[in-house]
Amino acid sequence: MTFTLDVPKGRIKSGFVEGEAFDDALETLESNNSKIIAVPKFAKLRMQEGKNSYCSQNGARTSEDFLYRPGDNFFYWSSNSQINKNAKVATSFHRNGNEFYLNEEQETEALKGAIKIPFDYKRVPTNELHNDKIFSQIYGKIAKEYGLWLFEEAEIKDTGFWNILNKDYINKQTKPFVRKNWFRSLSSDSGLFSNYWDLDGGYRVRGVCEDAIASEPKRIAYGNSQKIFYSKKDIETIKKVRAGSLALKSLDKIIERF
Repeated sequence: MTFTLDVPKGRIKSGFVEGEAFDDALETLESNNSKIIAVPKFAKLRMQEGKNSYCSQNGARTSEDFLYRPGDNFFYWSSNSQINKNAKVATSFHRNGNEFYLNEEQETEALKGAIKIPFDYKRVPTNELHNDKIFSQIYGKIAKEYGLWLFEEAEIKDTGFWNILNKDYINKQTKPFVRKNWFRSLSSDSGLFSNYWDLDGGYRVRGVCEDAIASEPKRIAYGNSQKIFYSKKDIETIKKVRAGSLALKSLDKIIERF
């Protein structure tokens, strides 16, 4: 159970697990006060750490799934991951050489807020990521910032989905199923790998530390345009210091991040 905290400082703290089956990797993340990272947060992490950092130059599994449905003309980007929620079962399915098939309830859950993607979806210029109807939804508020960063800093001119499953294979299945996303490295265009198999393999799973999951600040100091991010744990500590139930030195760990 090895957790590597390769980003110990900054607004986003992050580490990864490698060499463990997916279900075990999630448990290792949890035991290290972390949860599996989502693509938008991963993109922010890459911008924070720079194009030559380990997190930029190495891909990892992320929170999201790809949903495939027999007979459908689309596949789906699902942020409501049924693999994460059923990690042991899903890993067991792959260990036995089977897809992780969804029941009706799981399919309904997976489709909530899911993004519908045509099988022939073309690659997208990175400097237009925020104008693209699919990738603007996947990356949300940071689509423009990340797209321009890819285009200007990382010199990646376009990106897209990799290894979309063959429709003939999908249509041979009797039920909908999901595959885990792999967020590719910058050397591989920062694309989204849509058919990653082998949940029982030891592929890298990146996490984000819970005490660094920041909420948007309600106040910004005058004369300084930089936002200051506090976690829920930070806020509780500050309240206790103000109330006199904690010593001032309790603020040291918060201050160190800025």
